[in-house]
Amino acid sequence: MPYCRNCGTEVQLSQSFCQNCGRPLGTQAAGDSPTSAQPAEAPTVARTSELATIISAERIVLMTVITYGAYPLYWFYLTWKHYRDHTRREAYPVCHALTLLVPIYGLFRTHAHIRSYKELALNAGVPTSLSPGWVVAGVAASFVLDWVSGLLVIFPQETGVVVAAVFLSVLSLAIVALVVVSVQSNLNAYWKSMKNITVASVRTGVGEIILGVLGVVAWLGTILAIIGLT
Repeated sequence: MPYCRNCGTEVQLSQSFCQNCGRPLGTQAAGDSPTSAQPAEAPTVARTSELATIISAERIVLMTVITYGAYPLYWFYLTWKHYRDHTRREAYPVCHALTLLVPIYGLFRTHAHIRSYKELALNAGVPTSLSPGWVVAGVAASFVLDWVSGLLVIFPQETGVVVAAVFLSVLSLAIVALVVVSVQSNLNAYWKSMKNITVASVRTGVGEIILGVLGVVAWLGTILAIIGLT
């Protein structure tokens, strides 16, 4: 039975990551015994004792509303950064997040995002309900609603048209928030499953604050537009 070379924990041949320390198990990552699995020298990368990767459902919903629906873009960046730091694989979180702004292609990247995390959970033996197809469907529905809402504002600024546009935007916001909450609950379960690792909530980032400010401005503009037509 192989063992993790970083911490000496017994692992399965099918595992890609050690369930105990969270380190990736490469082709040379496992020894034949706990003793042989331990490195003669300290590992070049220090073992992570705390992971700030937990995001609550309340935070997702609140930030999605405050940012006028832009928070999922930041979440896409953040969770891909977590994936890169955890797996040590080559990944570009910023570019990955920006692909969401590209029609059609963004859906393929969304599928890859969810599929990658689903593979992590399955390889670690963590139950998961992640479904790349359903997530892509939810994101696509949100995109369509935003597109229709954008078309409506082209028409004469009548109260009914503006209200309809706002309603579609809010519906889109609700769908994408529900999708992100569902996905993040699976991600939280994966991070919490790792032994000897303390997980903590994600700290508030500068990008999150900037999106929050822009979102408040957008909400004020929307409210003033509705008031101006009444």
